[in-house]
Amino acid sequence: MSETPHPGRPPSPAYLYRYDALAVLRSFHHDDRIRARRIRSVEGPPRDHHQLRDALAAVGDDEGVFALFMWKDLASAMPDLRFGAAVGPVPGGRVDVFQRVRANHPFFARYKCGEDEYLPGRAWIYWATLPIRDDPDWSEDGISFADIEVLLPDGRWVPFREAPCLDHRPLPGWTTITVPAFWPGDHAAICHACEVEVPATEGDTEKWVLMQRSANLGGSAIHPADDCQRRQLVEAAVHAFPDLIHRGRLLLVHEGEGEPYAFEIPLVRWQPAEGRIAALLRVLRGRMPPAAVIARIGDPELATASTICRLYHAAGLPDAMDGDRRWAITDATMQGLAKEI
Repeated sequence: MSETPHPGRPPSPAYLYRYDALAVLRSFHHDDRIRARRIRSVEGPPRDHHQLRDALAAVGDDEGVFALFMWKDLASAMPDLRFGAAVGPVPGGRVDVFQRVRANHPFFARYKCGEDEYLPGRAWIYWATLPIRDDPDWSEDGISFADIEVLLPDGRWVPFREAPCLDHRPLPGWTTITVPAFWPGDHAAICHACEVEVPATEGDTEKWVLMQRSANLGGSAIHPADDCQRRQLVEAAVHAFPDLIHRGRLLLVHEGEGEPYAFEIPLVRWQPAEGRIAALLRVLRGRMPPAAVIARIGDPELATASTICRLYHAAGLPDAMDGDRRWAITDATMQGLAKEI
């Protein structure tokens, strides 16, 4: 089994390929690259490779062994992709994201390269023994997101940061809302939000503020049942949409690997009774000044799927009801991909 400090050749394909769970890639939200994972031990496949065993046997106290696995070419990855497309994503289960990187990327030249003994002829293992500081889980170097492309279900390859399942930018017409962290150790939560109007009874319309909390936006989770977090959530929403304090309903949607679920945060509004000063102003000005509106935040109510669907359709996002399953590779994707081999 040949091993070399450079990628295998000849021939060298234009690209090397890999796939990662969508949840794992989203955990790199605050990073700018994919890094090699540190290997601390080998306990059977897929890490029980002789290259890693030998490297760990010789590693020094101030060193670490790091590895990255890549498919040799598109044809080598196709059997696994076909199986995943045929089975389809299990509700609430893992969704994989297929990526490609130029085979001549300088990252690969800095690592040793050998054949993956569990996928002979199909995959490479890249590894290196590197000096470390502290106790890192990932290598300091890596492959920049700018050098990685992601396959979309419609068959298009797009830059990593432009893949909708990983893009943290708001859609046109949407606003980014930051909900401050409340508990020590938490991070501010990021939401995207927009105002939508949906038909109501008797030909009227209802105004909603739709807040979308997606797994790829970063920050800590929001727990509407927590009184403090709920208050901060409403304050952030009212700051972005001031009219919410007067009218409208607030829905927080959590998107993840399964179908989205949502909570409505009720706002119980009332106007205080007219006082003497307000009455005097009304007499002097001939009109009543705008009355202050006071809102009490009610307990969260789990929204029905039909409510979420209705608001998503109004916002132009009907496929969002599928959750992360809408990013999974399909048989149609595979048919188009086969033409690239």
